[in-house]
Amino acid sequence: HRDLHSFPTRRSSDLDASIFLPSRSASPDHITNAENLLDAARAITAKTLGESARTVGALVNAGTYRGLIIGEFEGYLVQRQSPGLAVLHHKSLLDPQPEVGQTFSITYSNGKGVAREFRERAKANELAR
Repeated sequence: HRDLHSFPTRRSSDLDASIFLPSRSASPDHITNAENLLDAARAITAKTLGESARTVGALVNAGTYRGLIIGEFEGYLVQRQSPGLAVLHHKSLLDPQPEVGQTFSITYSNGKGVAREFRERAKANELAR
């Protein structure tokens, strides 16, 4: 049984609307909504990282992601993972919930994510001077 909180383990090129579906027997309205959510995630990624950038769902059983939060929509956050890759996070799984424009390290364990503001050492050292 899939819900909005479970993202499949897939290659990023395989990301599809099923990550947003509440179950395998989703109604046409659920499917349309899921496709709209996926389009929103891809649009944020493309606008920020370029058209060739990919979007993947966070692995919520055991994954760690570090980067700038580049966008949000309808209960989701999009985080820059690398110049060509963004990660999609469900906000309700995160404590605390990062804001767009902040750099965070997000670590998942057993379906829950802990978000910590991340500062690179060089930047932290510059600020301390």
